[in-house]
Amino acid sequence: MAQLVHLAALPEYSGEVGNLKEDPQFLKVLKSSQKLVKKILNDIPQVHESLALPNYQSNDLLLMVATLEIPMVPILTSLSADFTLEMSLIRILEGLQIFKDLLSIIRHHTTPPEKLDILLADINDLLSQIYKMFELVQLDSSVRYTGSGLASRLVGDFQKRVAAHIILTNMQDFAESMHRSLRFMRS
Repeated sequence: MAQLVHLAALPEYSGEVGNLKEDPQFLKVLKSSQKLVKKILNDIPQVHESLALPNYQSNDLLLMVATLEIPMVPILTSLSADFTLEMSLIRILEGLQIFKDLLSIIRHHTTPPEKLDILLADINDLLSQIYKMFELVQLDSSVRYTGSGLASRLVGDFQKRVAAHIILTNMQDFAESMHRSLRFMRS
C-alpha cells in the first residue's frame, strides 16, 4: 500500500497568506500553476476519449477501486485557520505525486500513450511550480510518495481499462479542487 512521508515545516513560515499576495515571485509562480492546471483540466477529457474508455457507472467502480487498491488523493479545501497554505501545498504536492505514479503505470498498459505523455509532462511542469512555491514560502518539500504497486494488480484488459477510467476521473476531480485552491491563494 502506498505511503506518504511528511517532514516538519520550517519554523520561519507563519502560515499567513497575506504577505504572499503581494510577493511578485509568488504571484508569478501561482499564475503559471493556474495555467498548467487549466491545461490539465482541458487535456483529461481528450486523454479519456483517446483511450476509448467506456463511461462506467459509479456504483460499479467502487468495488474496482477497492479491489485494485487505487490510492485516494488528498482532499483540498479553502484556506482557513484550520486548513493553512502549508497544508494546501502539501496536499497538492501529494496528489500530483500520486497521479504522476498512477499515470505512469497506466501509460504502460494503454495505447496510444501519446496523450498520457503530454499529461505527464504537464504534471511534471506543475510539480516544478509547486516546488517553487514551497521555496518561496520557505516550506520543506520533502513529501515523498512511495508508489501504489498498482501495476502488479492490473492483470487483465478489463482491470486496465477500469483503472485508467478511475484514475482519469479522480484526476479531473482533484484538478478542479486544485484550481479552486490556487485561485483562492490569489484572492
